Amino acid sequence: MVRDLAIQVAGLRPIWPTVESIPAVELEAKRSQLLADEATQKKPEAVRGQIIEGQLKKWFAEVVLVEQPFRDQDRTVGELITEAIAKTGENMKVRRFVRFELGRKM
Repeated sequence: MVRDLAIQVAGLRPIWPTVESIPAVELEAKRSQLLADEATQKKPEAVRGQIIEGQLKKWFAEVVLVEQPFRDQDRTVGELITEAIAKTGENMKVRRFVRFELGRKM
């Protein structure tokens, strides 16, 4: 399980472990960026909120570890962790991780 998560972090470069761990400032900045997008502004105001929420979910799947699809499967990392909890009976959470990359400034 730990090895699978390490491979996931190395390969897909998540920034945060969970949606709750995203700083409010970052989340609001992304929300403002999506709202200011021309494509969103062209839509009726009644559906803009739904569009932004959908785009945020898509963004979470890129930058949040537990929301990312696990390898080439139809389940997320969060679902993989839930399955491991069910099998072992132990409560597991990913609270943080560290990722090192050579040759690239972050």
